[in-house]
Amino acid sequence: MFFDKNSSSNIQPQSMAMKLIEQIGFDDACIVIYGILYTLFQDNSVMVVHKKVAQFVREEFDAAVGGDDFARNFVKTKCPDSSWYKGAMNEQAEFPIDQDGGPQQTLLAITAQMMQDDDVLAVKMRCTVVGFFYDAYKAAELNMKYQNRVPLTEAGIVMEVGERNKRINVLYANPKVREILGIRG
Repeated sequence: MFFDKNSSSNIQPQSMAMKLIEQIGFDDACIVIYGILYTLFQDNSVMVVHKKVAQFVREEFDAAVGGDDFARNFVKTKCPDSSWYKGAMNEQAEFPIDQDGGPQQTLLAITAQMMQDDDVLAVKMRCTVVGFFYDAYKAAELNMKYQNRVPLTEAGIVMEVGERNKRINVLYANPKVREILGIRG
């Protein structure tokens, strides 16, 4: 439920993401949001998931370069090769990742709700979560390139993504996180 931020008679509810940040910190809250979104990419084919993640990240990067300084700098730092994502929002999408209940709309809903509390933090969270997907995408690209024999110089990326997925499971087991997310059982 949204309330008028400027009306003194309305009590503004705190967003789920802001509650997570208060309870477990910004970094872990971003990991939880990443985990929630990751479940929306599920498919029987690993290659389809990989393509969906690539489409999602490319569209998010393309949108972010039109955003504020933080978003533009994030994209420039994360992916200096703009030819990879430029124009992605205008391309015919192979997968409906921006439909209701899809990853883009879910991330938008989470961060839009946060903007009532802290718009700068909302942008930072969106960029951070998209960055996690980009890291996972790049790790998968390396795995495919080297057929699961990743050179030691690049293994840190793969290990980091693997550790992040373990942390998601641990965080989901946390009773406070489960309460904030409304997970029962």
